[in-house]
Amino acid sequence: MTEYLHPTLAQAYRQAACQVDDKDTHKARVFWIGDSLLDLAADVDEFTRHRVPQERHTPAVKCAAEAAEFAANPCLEEAADVLITVLGWVTSNDHLMETFLDMAHAKMHRNLARTWVQQPDGTWQHVEALVR
Repeated sequence: MTEYLHPTLAQAYRQAACQVDDKDTHKARVFWIGDSLLDLAADVDEFTRHRVPQERHTPAVKCAAEAAEFAANPCLEEAADVLITVLGWVTSNDHLMETFLDMAHAKMHRNLARTWVQQPDGTWQHVEALVR
């Protein structure tokens, strides 16, 4: 599976599993993480297309509500709801997971290159957005 992953994403999976000395266990963990994300996307696609059919924009609206719940109660369960709704938007709009992950990776690289300023509420904002 790693040959199909974005090189940096595959590297991150390998680093996450690096505490394991056994090479076969390490490979299994790398495959599991990638397969798990793709399996989740497939399940979300099944859910958003067939169990609760909806307009293409609806998962984005639901994501905003889930993000508010996550902000009010930051926990893994609420974070999972945000991820599920984001994946729902991706699949409902016929985007490939690989394209989505490449976009997230490119966005993160842009963020790493930016200058950031901490806001009064403790969050951070890149300087370019503050100038607008």
